[in-house]
Amino acid sequence: MEITTKLVNHLAELSRIEFDEKETENFKSEFEKTLEQIEALEKVDTQNVELKNRLLDAETEIKEDIPHNSLSKNDAIKNAPDTMGSSIAVPIMID
Repeated sequence: MEITTKLVNHLAELSRIEFDEKETENFKSEFEKTLEQIEALEKVDTQNVELKNRLLDAETEIKEDIPHNSLSKNDAIKNAPDTMGSSIAVPIMID
């Protein structure tokens, strides 16, 4: 997959991140390296590797669910990029 400046700018816009030109090029380079590593991992033959349902044999500690005060509706939406009345407005993602 080719990582273009246009793609990086689109991802930044979706993530609400602002990059200057140098940061855009740096992100592009780092993202390409990450994808190269993923492609290398995809080539590894795992046909005879036994599947594991967990990496460690340790038991997961389950913590008690303790109720606490939550955010008010106004506090929850005050940092939303767009609101509709008292709700968070999100862009339509279905074509």
